[in-house]
Amino acid sequence: MYFEKDIEKKKVPAWAVEGGIPAYVLPEYTPIGIPVQKTNYFITGGIGSGKTEFVKKVVWHRLEDELDLRLVILQIKPHDFDEVIGERGVFICQNSSSYPKERLFRWNAMKEFRAAGEEKFLQNIQEFTAIAASEFHKNGGANLYFVDTAEETVDRYFLSLLHLTSENLTNDQTFGFLENEEPEKILRIIANYPPNHNFLKINFDFDPESQSPYKLTKRGHDIFIFISKIARVVRGTFRERGEDTIWEFLHSTGGNDITRICICHEEGSKSSYVMEQYFLRKIVNMMLGSEETIAGDLLMVLDEVDKTRVKEFPLAKLATLGRDVNGKRVQLLLSTQSFESLFAVAEDGNEHDIRALLTGFPVIVSFNPGMDATTRDILKTAYGNHIVQKITTPLSRYNCPIVEMKEEAWVRDQDFSSLSVGQTYVKIQSERPYRVQIRK
Repeated sequence: MYFEKDIEKKKVPAWAVEGGIPAYVLPEYTPIGIPVQKTNYFITGGIGSGKTEFVKKVVWHRLEDELDLRLVILQIKPHDFDEVIGERGVFICQNSSSYPKERLFRWNAMKEFRAAGEEKFLQNIQEFTAIAASEFHKNGGANLYFVDTAEETVDRYFLSLLHLTSENLTNDQTFGFLENEEPEKILRIIANYPPNHNFLKINFDFDPESQSPYKLTKRGHDIFIFISKIARVVRGTFRERGEDTIWEFLHSTGGNDITRICICHEEGSKSSYVMEQYFLRKIVNMMLGSEETIAGDLLMVLDEVDKTRVKEFPLAKLATLGRDVNGKRVQLLLSTQSFESLFAVAEDGNEHDIRALLTGFPVIVSFNPGMDATTRDILKTAYGNHIVQKITTPLSRYNCPIVEMKEEAWVRDQDFSSLSVGQTYVKIQSERPYRVQIRK
């Protein structure tokens, strides 16, 4: 016969009762407020366990404290965050009929590319075209040369437009021209910027100074097949006329400016994939870069990010958020059903990046993870261990009890399994994890 005694005396965290997210500390149901931190949150749990509701509560508390906080949400489930976005937000979505036209983000590629100044024209263009052409790169095979050249042709096409006109042409004019116009007309626009001449001669046998009629080569024809494909994927998202840019979103000064963006994921849509990847990478690169004119702090919400099934998702880079950069605080709320699901969306399929992900998340919140053994094992390691005293009582009263000290995980498999809806283990910074029930 034996019994175990926890050496740890502290049963209730030193959190204030008022403020934060209302909850009860289990098993005594002591009222408490889970403090809302301005740092990264990693939230996991099975379907219907309460992840999204918890994420919303964190977002609401941040918005109450900072009305002009920049908010970016990747929305997997339609209309899940509509109320959070509110009147000061817009929606980036392919299926524009889901929201009123005045609530849509109407992105203008030309305006975005020129926003940071002439010295960054090419960098901004390549940042976009690399994502737009990535699907064709993955499946390029023997056509990889044509895909690479098509991507560079699109780069040079926009570079030429930016130098030739100060007008921010609509996406339908720029990408529509690439998709539908005769190759010679497109090449002549590219040739209007002299540094492009040598590129055109090498890849298209096109000489803008020649008086002879131009005939597209077989190689040029194959390149233009991929140019049209790239333009078609992009044009499927932003047909509406508009003047919106991510640059202005991050540099706006509050007031009546747009401070909240919801990126709507649409399963199976290539245009949706390009949209998600480009805007998220653009925002992260600007916030982590040397840009010193960002207007305010940023909160990025990636709710159930594993549902995107996108293998180039920059999760490892996103985990470097949650810190001050040039005086601005960037915070990430990331939720997922399991680590196995995250492995599927790791950049370059790098499972090690995902396993190391928790190092960038000082707050770990786990609802019931279901039967995923990998998730349980990783979380048990992240939550840490404690010392348990084990006393074995001998059968004979004349023998002395045997006292042993052993190390045991704070949260065991049976603890995870017994979590009901709304119950979770919360670990903040270096504290031990606490089992709490979120109050409605």
